[in-house]
Amino acid sequence: MLEQNYAGYKAFITSTKDDSGWAFTITNKPVQRTLYFTKAWDDDDNANNTRPDLVKVYLYADGAAADSAFIQIGAGNHNQVRVPTFREDGGIIQYTIQEEPVAGYVSEISGDMGDGFVITNMLKREKKVIVQSRQDKAV
Repeated sequence: MLEQNYAGYKAFITSTKDDSGWAFTITNKPVQRTLYFTKAWDDDDNANNTRPDLVKVYLYADGAAADSAFIQIGAGNHNQVRVPTFREDGGIIQYTIQEEPVAGYVSEISGDMGDGFVITNMLKREKKVIVQSRQDKAV
């Protein structure tokens, strides 16, 4: 059985046999997918002017380093990248991301490759501790 190749798709052929003969199913799946990620900040709207102009995000495919990119911080903060969908064995590649640490911030990544990733940087806030001492007075 031959399947016509369609640009941007990979054909997956499955077959079953019963008393009436063979049945074949051909499913065409996209070769590439788009990963979406959003950059968010929790820093009082950059009140201390501490945000960098760029952040670096690392992309991992099935746990192995795959790529990295600098993200320009600006209006919208929505980004996307096109990546392969399948491994050579036909399995779906699982993608994750990690952000290079940003000075003065704690980073948290939520979401996934299906719904999109959200990278939130929260400003490290100093905790002020006030210590009061009392001296007992002798009466």
